[in-house]
Amino acid sequence: LDTRCLRKNRFKYYEINVWFKLEKNRESYACNPNGGDATCPFINFKYVGYDDPNTKESYTVSYWTALRAKAKVVVPQNLDEFNLIHGVIKIDAFVQTSQQLLFYVDQVHQEFDLILDNTSIKLMECGRNLVRNGNFLEGNSKFWKPGAQEFLEMVKIPGGHAIKAYKRTSPNYATRQDLHVDCVTEGDRYALVGSFQLERASDGTPV
Repeated sequence: LDTRCLRKNRFKYYEINVWFKLEKNRESYACNPNGGDATCPFINFKYVGYDDPNTKESYTVSYWTALRAKAKVVVPQNLDEFNLIHGVIKIDAFVQTSQQLLFYVDQVHQEFDLILDNTSIKLMECGRNLVRNGNFLEGNSKFWKPGAQEFLEMVKIPGGHAIKAYKRTSPNYATRQDLHVDCVTEGDRYALVGSFQLERASDGTPV
């Protein structure tokens, strides 16, 4: 990636979208992002920086640890379809010393063939709504993640989709989203509005 563009937008947020398919022996394969499935790929970054910017005689290639696995597979994962790796990264001061930024799809075992399409890293803009993908209009869980170790699933409801958190281990956790404080204006008032439904974990009956 061209770090000149990133330096101009230091401390700003970028959205990553990577549509992918996995094949094993020419047959489609869908990983399961719940439960730590090691076959699910994620996005990784390495940076290339000169050891001495003045002489530029040697350089180091290292993981950009702050950005490691910030973009992961979302639900649902559909067999025979392209599925989404999604995430948001914030460009920190580290970019000032990097000469190149290497972007790649990680954790794809050699037994799988990887097919990529519609890959993008775009600068994000603030909107009036601090919550992104709150209505799940695209039918996936992008921008959302487990609160701790919960499993996530997209469910159909009248008129669209909703997200379900199950196998919860604590009353304090379900699902969460990281809000961007750069989009919050000091002194403004914000209204939190949402719909929810509770089900008994034992049999799925509504509460």
